[in-house]
Amino acid sequence: APVISSFTPTTGGAGTQVSITGTNLYIDQGAPNPTVTIGANNTPASFVSYSGNTLVVTAGAGTNTGPIRIATSYGTVTSSSNFTTAAAPVISGIVGPMAGVPNFIFINKQLIINGSNFTGATSVTVGSNNSPVTNFTVVSATQITATVSGSTAIGTGPVRVTTAGGTAV
Repeated sequence: APVISSFTPTTGGAGTQVSITGTNLYIDQGAPNPTVTIGANNTPASFVSYSGNTLVVTAGAGTNTGPIRIATSYGTVTSSSNFTTAAAPVISGIVGPMAGVPNFIFINKQLIINGSNFTGATSVTVGSNNSPVTNFTVVSATQITATVSGSTAIGTGPVRVTTAGGTAV
């Protein structure tokens, strides 16, 4: 029977890649991929890869807090701990030089990003090529300050904030 030893991350949302470690999670040649669901509502997760004793899946839309379940040709297992969903971040506005002009950011000027669910933000990107903003601070759950460096090739496009709950545009 399959066994789940651990999974990471333990918190996320739809689109989060989850690495599940255990035994008998593997796929026999010619057998279908294991069926993986996440959360109390058994939301199907998409298969990404399998290597060694690690199965990687992507949490599906509508994933909520609850255990991870894996069904293989060897049986079904449910994790002993829950995958916890985090609220998705929301950008409600951007304050800064020319912030009212769509897709325009002054290099080396501070932007104030207002919204919600910013706690634990892992990245801020700008422009059509998702250029990372390395100088950002989560001021509160509702505000991030960010400075776009002069060496960032941003192109035109939106500001994005990524947390465990997903990405806001």
